[in-house]
Parts: sequence; C-alpha cells; structure tokens
Amino acid sequence: MKAFRALLSKRFKADGRATIPVGTEAQRALSSFLSGINDKQIELSSRSACPLCGAGSGTIIGEKDRLGIPCRTVVCEKCKLVFNDSFLAESASVAFYKNYWRQIQWGDDPEKNFELRTGPEAYSWKRLAYVALKLRDGLKKIDVVVEPGCGDGCNLLPYHLLGKKVIGCDYDEASLEAGRRSGIRLVRGGTEELLKSEIKADLVIMF
Repeated sequence: MKAFRALLSKRFKADGRATIPVGTEAQRALSSFLSGINDKQIELSSRSACPLCGAGSGTIIGEKDRLGIPCRTVVCEKCKLVFNDSFLAESASVAFYKNYWRQIQWGDDPEKNFELRTGPEAYSWKRLAYVALKLRDGLKKIDVVVEPGCGDGCNLLPYHLLGKKVIGCDYDEASLEAGRRSGIRLVRGGTEELLKSEIKADLVIMF
C-alpha cells in the first residue's frame, strides 16, 4: 500500500537494533535471523490495503519491532486503524518459531526453560488464576483446553494438573519434548495439526 513516512521518533527507524535488553545468545540468533531477511532467504509479506476499511494509503509510524526485526507499523489514512504492514510470510514464520524464537526469548536449554516457566511464581499459574476469576464456576465445566503456539506447553500444565484434557501445537521440537515429559499432549506444526486431532475445545488460550 502507499504509505508516507512519519516515524514517532528516531528509535523506531529500521536499523536492526533491539529497543529492549537482549542477551548475547539471543543477539546471535537475532543477527542470524536478520541476515536471512537481508539476504532475502527469509521472506516478509505486506498488505495492499488497510485490513479494516480497504483504504490504500497510510502513515508509517514505526519500521521495526522491539527486537529490531523489520516491522512497518502503519496508521490508515481513512479509518485510523494501526496495523502491521510487514510481517513474516508463512514459510518464514515456521522457520522463525522452529529455529530462532526459543534462543531469542528463553535461551537454549528447553528443560531449564520449562522448569522456570512452570515454577511457583511463573506466569502460567497467574494466567490460570485470571481465567478462573473470569469463568468462576464455569471452569469446572471445561474439559478440553487447546493452545495454538504453545511453546513448551507451560500454560497448559496447570490445566493438565487439574485433570483437563489439553493439547497444544508449535514448531520447536526441543521445547515440545520438554513439555511432553510432564504428560502434556503437544504436537509439532500449526493449527492444521490441531484440526487433524478432531478435538473440540471448550477453552482456547492464546498468549
């Protein structure tokens, strides 16, 4: 789409630099991923028009995300929707979550990651508490919990321990295996793998 550049500030320009603290290991993975984008081995997609109103023009207010990955943030000229106008193509998205995301976000030890992400102070328990607060007695009626993009399944573990039937999907086999050791059903792939299971979810969680 036709877009005019008016960045919110210089820190949003496309310079490949992260705007949050990034460790050495994560930086190596990020550098490798960004090189793939620059070499056109990792493909980015874009939109031809606003996904809400169909207008063909807008204003670019940002050119990267918090990790420094190219990400054009656009404000639609007509309806003022703020949306992402550059995003990973499907094949690139699979490669990102299979080969890079764990190293960037959590580090390279799947077992340690799972232990940290399911410990007493982990967000997985706080997220369950939030859902329980909202659903109240309705939580008892939930039998099947599904999470697309589950990582290592840490968010599913609390439901599993409550006796719910759980299933999640993602692309990083090492992370999936770490979660499976706790008895969680995790499959490698995208939502198409969940559809193959023919499971009907009572609750779908997405973080």
